[in-house]
Amino acid sequence: LEERSGLRVNAYNGGRGGNDTLHALDILINVAVPLRPDVVVFMEAVNDLNFLLYTGTYWNDSPTRSPVQTIRVEREPPLGVRTFADQGLRFLAPHLRSAWRQADAPETWTDEWRTLRGTKLVFDEKAIRRDFRANLGAIVAVCRLHGITPVLMTQQNRFTQPPDPFVARTMARFTQDFGISYEAYFALYAGMNEEVRALAQAEHVPLVELDREIPKTRVFLYDTVHCTEAGSRRVAGAVTPALLALPAFTP
Repeated sequence: LEERSGLRVNAYNGGRGGNDTLHALDILINVAVPLRPDVVVFMEAVNDLNFLLYTGTYWNDSPTRSPVQTIRVEREPPLGVRTFADQGLRFLAPHLRSAWRQADAPETWTDEWRTLRGTKLVFDEKAIRRDFRANLGAIVAVCRLHGITPVLMTQQNRFTQPPDPFVARTMARFTQDFGISYEAYFALYAGMNEEVRALAQAEHVPLVELDREIPKTRVFLYDTVHCTEAGSRRVAGAVTPALLALPAFTP
């Protein structure tokens, strides 16, 4: 973008593993808006779909993803060997510290869907699409109210009909755990990207079609939706011209 526009470009990554559109809306309002960006580029699909399949609503009591949680404030424990070791790991080896803490975490935190496995999920496709589109619309509205240009993206993925062997194995486990066939999941997921397209058209929002522009192979995607380095470069090649067409990048 800098090379092709001649402008200084500051890019901030607001994504976090496991987030859905409700989490993103929170980040947009409380983190992104104060930075006064010119443009916000947004993409989500699979996290929303899975979460709404599991819980039926964004507003839930999930121990790991609930949008509202009560934080228990406790007094600092007296300095001891364990506390000293924990603080030392925090500064010297943060990843090892996380692994140590995870070992002590409740099983429901390390496998948040443990209680649902083996139970056939019952879902309402219309409600899933309605709630997803409502959050997308809220993101677009917040951007515009704050003078930010929103850009939506469909999500790149390896979902095809029929699936490739890797996706077939991955989704076979999903079918075994939750009783949803690959064909049914494929249709639900395709519907999420359709909602992005429909909202972009209805609200006249610039749209980047990663679903159609990123080849659905392991060269570009190392799992069902996450990009390899080659995939990331391909995404950059799709996003750049879309942004260059915006007023913010007009000399």
